[in-house]
Amino acid sequence: MHHYRYSLALWAGFAVYAAQLLIFVFRFGALDLAPALQGLIFIPVGWLMFIPVVFFMNRLETSRQQYWLWGFVIVALPVSLLGMAMGGLFGTVGVFIYGVLPVALASLIGFFIIRLLSGKQPT
Repeated sequence: MHHYRYSLALWAGFAVYAAQLLIFVFRFGALDLAPALQGLIFIPVGWLMFIPVVFFMNRLETSRQQYWLWGFVIVALPVSLLGMAMGGLFGTVGVFIYGVLPVALASLIGFFIIRLLSGKQPT
């Protein structure tokens, strides 16, 4: 079993920022400095996105359970990235809400499903 550290959330923040820059380049064909600097808001969103993931990962007992939870998170990531891009229409709050909620909910729901299927009470 792996014990994940919250530093994973820090690295995830930078990965989310890089993914948003790639989405911007694919969408508009180029990357200017101003949107790249404005996109720095995605780094703390990535941090907040993965804090619940690390929390629930550390509460699971086996590596197999943790791999299943990664599956839930990976399914939610595209929804989250799209939510961040579209949430920008509602300002910074929209970016945070629509960016963090899909992954946080996927990790919560995944945790409960994994624990129930393993025959243990979710705690």
